Amino acid sequence: EVYEDASRILDMVHPDDMPVGAGTFDRAIAGEQVDWEFRFTRADGTIGWAWNRRYPIFVDGGLTQIVGFTEDVTERKLAQEALDEERLRFQQLVGNIQDIFWIYDLAEHRHVFMSKRFEDVTGLPRTVLVDDPNAFLGAVVEEDRALALEMTFARDRGEGFECEFRLR
Repeated sequence: EVYEDASRILDMVHPDDMPVGAGTFDRAIAGEQVDWEFRFTRADGTIGWAWNRRYPIFVDGGLTQIVGFTEDVTERKLAQEALDEERLRFQQLVGNIQDIFWIYDLAEHRHVFMSKRFEDVTGLPRTVLVDDPNAFLGAVVEEDRALALEMTFARDRGEGFECEFRLR
């Protein structure tokens, strides 16, 4: 059926995605390359995700064909949704911690995450730590700086270290 009428593929598209899907044929016929992601109903009634791309083919200035392909991206889409949920939970967690929370990559010797609380407490932008992971030392009270510096050495060696120091 699809070979006889390409618009029949829209019969599989989830009703909520139809408004976008219906316009994709018109855009392709108008000569536009079209990419879109949509939910579809499988033969067994389950819902999947697909990614579709359509290319217009012109010969002598005229549109002669539309070539396309569709890929089932359900696994990728579900993995992305799970990752987005985890990211949201992480952001909610660190957004409610009253302490400065950070993650340091020992292999790359850099902070890969620094909570907003760092800026609130030190007055320094978190971005300063991108170029210099020890930039926070400037916000440490002079008398406590040696202890904080020792903590950075232990951190870089991958050793656990617990200390308390004051910030200005």
